[in-house]
Amino acid sequence: MTWVLDTTVLLYFGRFESLWIIKHALIDPKLVVDEVVAELLRPPTAVNQLQAALTDGWLRRHPLSSDAELASLEALHQQRPRLGSGEAGGLAACIANGWALVSDDQDARRVATTHGVPVTGTIGTLLRAIRREIIEVDPAEALLRRMIEAGYRSPVAQLANLLDCR
Repeated sequence: MTWVLDTTVLLYFGRFESLWIIKHALIDPKLVVDEVVAELLRPPTAVNQLQAALTDGWLRRHPLSSDAELASLEALHQQRPRLGSGEAGGLAACIANGWALVSDDQDARRVATTHGVPVTGTIGTLLRAIRREIIEVDPAEALLRRMIEAGYRSPVAQLANLLDCR
């Protein structure tokens, strides 16, 4: 499965120099649409992390160019005008190509679900990383706390409770 990363996920992992978690937790190809690259202007640590990931090649830039992608983008703009350009671009790529979306935006996640697009976000990525033994629970919890302190609106306060349930 190909993963299309959205701005918020890149922003918070990048802010804390933790894009390596995404690199290893989501083992399949990872893409970012041009609209997301255009949105991610700060903080410098996140921008630098994004540029390094693109340069290293584990994250690839994907311009929307196929007729199906452009038609999906136009339909999303008409049906969901409140979606940001990054969310709409990422969704259009996923809808047109059968890819999965990595986003924390609730509206984008709802749209993805209605289109049958698999979706995960920051919490799902952290849980995958823990289960794949890429990061231990305590450091993942500490990272989540730092993200929350920086403004990330997490649906959960702790990851450990979710690990017990699954």
